[in-house]
Amino acid sequence: MTYDYIIVGQGVAGTLLAFELLERHQKILVVDAAHQATASKVAAGIINPITGRHLVNSWNIDTLLPKAWSTYRALEKLLDITVLEERPLTRFLATVKANNDWLVRSSNPDLQAYLSDDFDPEDYRDFLQHFESGVVLRHTGRVRLAALTAAFRTYLQQQDALLEASFDYAQLTVTAQGVQYQDHRAQKLVFAEGYHYQVTTPVPEAGQRLEERLAQVLRLPFEVVAHRAAVRPAVRDRRPLLGQHPKHAALYLLNGLGAKGASLGPYCAEALLGLMAQQQALHPDVDLQRFAHLYPAA
Repeated sequence: MTYDYIIVGQGVAGTLLAFELLERHQKILVVDAAHQATASKVAAGIINPITGRHLVNSWNIDTLLPKAWSTYRALEKLLDITVLEERPLTRFLATVKANNDWLVRSSNPDLQAYLSDDFDPEDYRDFLQHFESGVVLRHTGRVRLAALTAAFRTYLQQQDALLEASFDYAQLTVTAQGVQYQDHRAQKLVFAEGYHYQVTTPVPEAGQRLEERLAQVLRLPFEVVAHRAAVRPAVRDRRPLLGQHPKHAALYLLNGLGAKGASLGPYCAEALLGLMAQQQALHPDVDLQRFAHLYPAA
C-alpha cells in the first residue's frame, strides 16, 4: 500500500498531525500500539497563557491560542465529542512578596489580554488554606486529551488509516523515493512517539508527597481514587522539537511538546506540515536544527 505520509505514534502530537493531513486529503497511515503509559492518556491538558513562577506570557502564546481554539473546535465537530472545556483559571499568590511582585508585572501591556478583574478572595476562603491574593486568567481551559486521542483512534480505524502495532525500526528502509515499512510505502515518515518508554510505574512516595501537599492547600476532605504516571517528552530548552532529519530527507520529527502540549500541539503540527508540504521555514526556537552542533560528526 502506498501513502503520502506514515506517522509513528498517536498521542496528541500524532493525532493533531494526522488531523491536519486528513483535512488536506492526504493519504496517511498511523502506526501505534496504544500504550497505556503515554503522557496523552494522563496529562490534564491545561491551556494557560501566563505560566511559571514569574507569571509571564508563554512562548508565542498570541499565535498558539487562536490556532489551538480553532483546531479543537474543528475536532469537536468531526468527532462529535467535547474536546475543549473553556473556563477561567485562578492562580493563587501565597506570600506578600509574590503579590507585590505580581503588582509590578501585571502592568505589562502584553499580559492585559489574558487578565480578568474577577478575583474575589471570599470565593475561596471556605475550601482553601491561607493565600495572600490571586489572579484570574482568561482564554484558558482544558483539553480532554485522553478522550480526544481515543475518539480520533476510532476515526482512524474507520478511515482504514491505523496500523495497531509497535513500530519495528528494523523493518524501516529509507529509499530515494521515500520510505518502505513492511509492505507500506510513503513519501515521508514522521516520528511523533513522545518519550519512547512503554511502562511507567507510579512511585508510591511521589503520590504520598502530592497528597501531603494537597492537604496543606485544601480545607476540604479528599479521596485519591487512582494514581497514574507517564513521562512527558521534553527538551533541554523546553521548546518543541520539529524538523527534517539532517541526512534522510524523507524522515521528520514532531516531539518534545512537554507540559504545554495542549497549547503547542496544533501550532506545531501545522508548522511541520508547512515544512513538509511547502518547504516553509520553521520558527528557529522549535527547529531541531538548533541542536545541529550536537550531531555526530560522521
